[in-house]
Amino acid sequence: MGKKLTVVLTGILVCMALVGCAADKSNRYEGAGMSFKYGPGWSIFYREADEDNHVIELYSEEGAGLSVVSCQRDISSVEEIYQGMISADQLLGQVSGMAAVNNMSEEKGTASYAHRTKTNFAGDYWTLFFGKNLGDGQVMLAAATIYIIEEEEADQCRKEIEEIIASLKFSDKTDTGEITKAMVEPDIQTNVLVNYLSGEERSYDYMEGSQAASAEPVSLEGFEYVEAVTLTDAITNQEVEVCIPIGSDSYDGGGFYYGHGIQFSLTLAGDWLYSSPEEELSRWMQSYTSDVNEHPSRYQNMVIDDAVTVEEGLCCYQHMSVEELDTMENATTNHTLVYVGTAPNGIGYIVCLSVTGRDTDKETNQVLEELGNCYHLDLSGYGNAEEDLTNAGERVNPAQDIYTPKTGDPEIREADGYIYMGVTEISDYEDHIYEVMIPMGQNTKNYGNSLYANMHGVNMTIGTSSLYGSTSLIESVQETIQYRYDFMAENSRDYKDLSIGEPEVTTQGEGVYCSTSAGEHISYDEQVFPYHQVYYELRLQGNNVLTMTLTLDEHDYDAFTNILLGEIEEAYRMDLSEFYYDK
Repeated sequence: MGKKLTVVLTGILVCMALVGCAADKSNRYEGAGMSFKYGPGWSIFYREADEDNHVIELYSEEGAGLSVVSCQRDISSVEEIYQGMISADQLLGQVSGMAAVNNMSEEKGTASYAHRTKTNFAGDYWTLFFGKNLGDGQVMLAAATIYIIEEEEADQCRKEIEEIIASLKFSDKTDTGEITKAMVEPDIQTNVLVNYLSGEERSYDYMEGSQAASAEPVSLEGFEYVEAVTLTDAITNQEVEVCIPIGSDSYDGGGFYYGHGIQFSLTLAGDWLYSSPEEELSRWMQSYTSDVNEHPSRYQNMVIDDAVTVEEGLCCYQHMSVEELDTMENATTNHTLVYVGTAPNGIGYIVCLSVTGRDTDKETNQVLEELGNCYHLDLSGYGNAEEDLTNAGERVNPAQDIYTPKTGDPEIREADGYIYMGVTEISDYEDHIYEVMIPMGQNTKNYGNSLYANMHGVNMTIGTSSLYGSTSLIESVQETIQYRYDFMAENSRDYKDLSIGEPEVTTQGEGVYCSTSAGEHISYDEQVFPYHQVYYELRLQGNNVLTMTLTLDEHDYDAFTNILLGEIEEAYRMDLSEFYYDK
């Protein structure tokens, strides 16, 4: 009893493609009472198991994971630990293909176990368990989970795991070294093993005396968008009554819905035997925040609220918001709320609610209000006020009108008599300086020899060019607009019902502009709206010309588009009335 053990657990090793899953044994980690080899594509973290022990975890670039924990325990418990893993997997699905070889004694030897689990919601996976006695009380245990995509790939991954385990050695070094703390929750097998080795006893009578067990059912009288349905938990086969939006795709174990800019999913999660609501909340929120962090060009200004515990071990939730940029760099705010609760019969469930700001409409608020009533949540701040909706069913984002100069950018100052237009300077290829006007907003950029702005569905770029030989402004504008018309014609899937206009002279005769349009343009979210490009040239000194392109996508028009177009007309003496938003 009390002999030194080093326990290695491979947490969920998801070998989606197996390419790079093999650990090239070129690096070695030493700490927490062990040492082992690992490949160059792995990152190492630590987790505090308890006050005396640490979990060492590795994650590969391909998504594989490896966890290591040191503790004191008798090796005679190896078989019991594996039986606990079988019991855990039996709660998730059907266990088959069990195999065992145990040649492990108090002095030396090895042990290995394996079984396959088939589930309806997480796919099939293998659970492997290994023991390795190095003598002198130095024992290593390892458990692995391999999700099965292809049998051949699973076999290869199993071989690589065995090679990693074969490299394990005991070490006198007990500190974790120069590594950072792990952020994700351990998998179910990790919890089983750590709880068993630490001797922790957990009570699973979660519902005794709880508020959830005595709560009155929610009345849905008068609800138009939400209904109560009975689902069967895939883990325990118990039935649970839950509230989901009308029109959801429901199935044993959960339901899914998308509409009015709302994505709603509900997943039944068993009886919290080997997990907890708090652990599930952390895992789901980690997934959402990781997705945002992996796409910095698409998301900005993420805000994560503190997790709220309604009743420990039964109910908790957490909210985050983030601004999403579309292809035109317009920002709208998205909300995500993860709510983890427990039904009166003890079955847990996870609700994930995401609201995409640009897709909300006049019914969004009502759907959120009804869902909030069902789950006792205030969701009123996640929808859109009806008066803020635009013709495309999107909310006007006031942040797009706020101009903040970028460090080092040339100055843009407000233009007298205008709401949106600003004045700045631009240079041509011969370093001549000219004063020009550009809309001022969140997405305005000044590069010194070119300008860019995008707001209210109007995208403007300004630069300079040169005319060659005897080319006139009209000829130059016609050539450019014909090129852009030809581009749309070649991309007939995204641009249909094309037209091209005749060159127009500005009201004071110094500039020329022309336009081409697509009556039907497929936008980034697969909606179809008219699309226009207006190209403008103004002669400067010598053969130099000022060039301007207006890209007008009616998908992004809003209540202020016409005001902005009117200011551009006044500033550049153009007629853009045919492109106004017709209310």
